[in-house]
Amino acid sequence: MSRGYPDYNAPRTAIGSVSFDSAELAARLGSLSKINRMGNVVYQESFENGLNGWSIYRGSNQKVEVVSSTVFEGGTCLKFKALDPINTYSHIFKLLPLLDYKSFGLEFTFGWKYSASGSVPFFIEVRHYQIGKYYNYKVYIDPNNDLVRIYTLTGSPPDSYVTVLADIGSYIAGLNLHSFHTAKIVLDLENILYKRMYFDQYSVDLSGYSPLEVSSGNFTCLAILIHTEDNIPVDYVLIDNLIATINEP
Repeated sequence: MSRGYPDYNAPRTAIGSVSFDSAELAARLGSLSKINRMGNVVYQESFENGLNGWSIYRGSNQKVEVVSSTVFEGGTCLKFKALDPINTYSHIFKLLPLLDYKSFGLEFTFGWKYSASGSVPFFIEVRHYQIGKYYNYKVYIDPNNDLVRIYTLTGSPPDSYVTVLADIGSYIAGLNLHSFHTAKIVLDLENILYKRMYFDQYSVDLSGYSPLEVSSGNFTCLAILIHTEDNIPVDYVLIDNLIATINEP
């Protein structure tokens, strides 16, 4: 389902060039979202068709692959894994069509292979490209230090981040092998602000925080980026069920 409405109906308004009422389909299939049903779905990805449409950049000893051995739901999910402690970065990104993005939500499900040596921290970014710059809404989830950060102009230099959740081990049970959790970041793109974040059953008010501003080329679009840096070959992170929404309240 690439375009639609909040589950169980909403006033009919066009999204892009398509007007589509998904209420009956949602009632039959259940909610895509595991956290809330707000916003209009404009993109959903569970990697059932591989990485088609995603661009991949990685170090020579990193592996990014679609797997079926361990999934959140459906048949596949995305796996980031280090092969040795050299060239430890991996990231993928996806450009979304330019719609009227006044507000935007991105939900994602993730899991770790966790060992005594630690686990794999990762970034989820939403980049809103404007002429000559982009606004970088950046979330960092670190299981080793039990924290969640956002990167913001109002953060602590030089890293410009704010810790919005600490001791996440007490928020979510089972930071261990094949334990999946769901998060959602909601953004006010019109006013260039974070709005809120959900982390399993918990919510965090992010109002008042501005994203990073970065010089860029002369084009406009919205991009989703997933990034890992890891040097522990026995560990990996799994990403599944990305859901992008607009018209978030």
